[in-house]
Amino acid sequence: MKYIQYLCLSILIFILACTTAKEAYQKGNYKAAIEKSLKEIKDGKDVGQNKNLLNQSFDRKYDELTSRYENRNRVAIEKRQTLYREMEELVDLFVEAHLYLDSDNKEKQVTFDKQALQLRAEMATYYYDLGIEFLASTKKNGDKKIARKSYEAFHKVYEDYDTGNFPDLDSLVDLTLNMSILEYNFDIDLGFNFSQSWEIKQVFGRLPSSSPTFKKFYVDGSCKKCDCLIELNFRDLDERRLTSLESRQFEKKVQDGFTTTKDDKGNTIQVPKYKLLKGRVDIDKTRFEFLWQVRSDVDKETINCDETGYTFEATKWVEVFDYHLSGDAEAIPSEYRQYNKPNINKDDILEDLLDDLFRQVVNYYD
Repeated sequence: MKYIQYLCLSILIFILACTTAKEAYQKGNYKAAIEKSLKEIKDGKDVGQNKNLLNQSFDRKYDELTSRYENRNRVAIEKRQTLYREMEELVDLFVEAHLYLDSDNKEKQVTFDKQALQLRAEMATYYYDLGIEFLASTKKNGDKKIARKSYEAFHKVYEDYDTGNFPDLDSLVDLTLNMSILEYNFDIDLGFNFSQSWEIKQVFGRLPSSSPTFKKFYVDGSCKKCDCLIELNFRDLDERRLTSLESRQFEKKVQDGFTTTKDDKGNTIQVPKYKLLKGRVDIDKTRFEFLWQVRSDVDKETINCDETGYTFEATKWVEVFDYHLSGDAEAIPSEYRQYNKPNINKDDILEDLLDDLFRQVVNYYD
């Protein structure tokens, strides 16, 4: 299904790429008609014809966007955002094509620039006022989710619409970002894992440096005004050793000299003779399984904490074989004869389990 969607998208892109400026104009895609005719002009192809098409396309696109601009207050803010982006694109095209514009379109360019600047100022004011409204609400009820909306509104002004009319914008962005941050304190309960206490504290001591953008993590009581208190309860490390026995038989036919005989014409010939080698491998398989669980319990200190508890689980297993060979060794495959029994490094296994648990905790509360 994904392949078919990709293929259809590729075909569509190819068709659009092959569409001429005139075809784009006829289909009502005036922006594409402008871009294609402008390229043809710069490449010196049918300059006169493409100039006419270029100006006609600007006429139509200008009329379309101006009509939407005049009715902008009747539509939702999302549609005004889209309108602004399209107007900015046409402003850039006006600049790029200025040398090839007729007098009417040069006049329209001046008008259109003013309209785009006006819409930009209106968008900036809208989001600035929205940020102020959310900020006042946050100061009243302490809701950090509303503070984040305030930050996002101010940040949108800063990133997309800043006209320089709001001298306090930078400080408001910083203020609302700090007000948005949720503070989590993680208390680590080692349980009976005393022998792994150093390793646990080393790994989970990295929590503060793993904080996402709108959250701040603390460990073991270093948080003063926390939204969430989360206790991480380490269960006992579960180690299991499972053994099984298995035997495998192998045979191999090998040459064992020759026998002398005569063929049907009376000639003496030597014919190879073979013998059957038999070998056996008795396999002692030992599977080491490790399971470590951490249960999180959440105490909600403020209205901003909506986290829940969860049981995290990390597993790892290692298989080790002991091969006991008997019979003809030549009949036994080399994978059994040349096997080197690995050493199990429990410290490495514990490190992998802890890293896995750490990633799970961070991702869950991110």
